[in-house]
Amino acid sequence: MVDHATVAGIMSLTGVVSASFLAQVMAMGWHCERLGPPRMCNGASLAAFRIDLDADTPDRLANTGIYTPGAIVAPLAQAA
Repeated sequence: MVDHATVAGIMSLTGVVSASFLAQVMAMGWHCERLGPPRMCNGASLAAFRIDLDADTPDRLANTGIYTPGAIVAPLAQAA
């Protein structure tokens, strides 16, 4: 994901995870920001977040052991 985002010029990602998992996401080395308080949805506490990507992202993720540079390189989608 990081390799593809870098090649494609993606500068931020957004997501929704269980509120309990968000703490783990934030500890992985991402520049991660909550997008508000957790909300209940169908009995689950969910939290939205934004990750900002920059030149240091691969190194921060590699330092926590969740990323290996160049392990997965996705081709760019062709323009329609």
